[in-house]
Amino acid sequence: MSKLKFYSLFLLIGALSYWLTDIVIHFILRGTDIISLTIVVPIVVTITYFYLRKKIGQQFAVGLPMFMILGIWLFGPLGLAIGAIPGGGTFLESGNLKDFFAFFAIFPLSTFVMSTYSGSMAGLFLTTMLLIIFAMIARKKNIASNKAR
Repeated sequence: MSKLKFYSLFLLIGALSYWLTDIVIHFILRGTDIISLTIVVPIVVTITYFYLRKKIGQQFAVGLPMFMILGIWLFGPLGLAIGAIPGGGTFLESGNLKDFFAFFAIFPLSTFVMSTYSGSMAGLFLTTMLLIIFAMIARKKNIASNKAR
C-alpha cells in the first residue's frame, strides 16, 4: 500500500472517529450536551489513535495523528451539519446546499465557527491538542531511534 493510500485512510479514520461519535451524541441526546461532546468524543478518537498506532507500527507514527487532525477539520462542516439535524438544522436541505459547499470550501474557519454553535468546540480543540501531542511524542521517538542507529 502506498503512503498516499495510508494517509488518505488516516484522514478518513480521523474524520469518522470524531464526527460519527459527535453525530451519535447529538442524535441520542437530541441537543447539545457539551460535557459528552468534550469528554466522550476525544476519548473515542484517542482509543482509535492508539489502536491504529499499535497496528501500523513506527512507519507512520507522525503522519497518523497529523492526518487524523486534517480529517477532523476537513470534514467538520459535514459532521456538524449532520449533527445539527436533531436540533432542527436544515443545512443539508436542497435550498441550503450552495451555502454548505461554501462553508466546506473554507473548512478550517467554518469548522471552528460551526463547532461553537453545536457545542463541539471544546472537544474539537481538546482532540486536536491531544493528537498534536501524540505526533510530537512520536517525532521525538523517531529522532531518538535515528540517533541510536
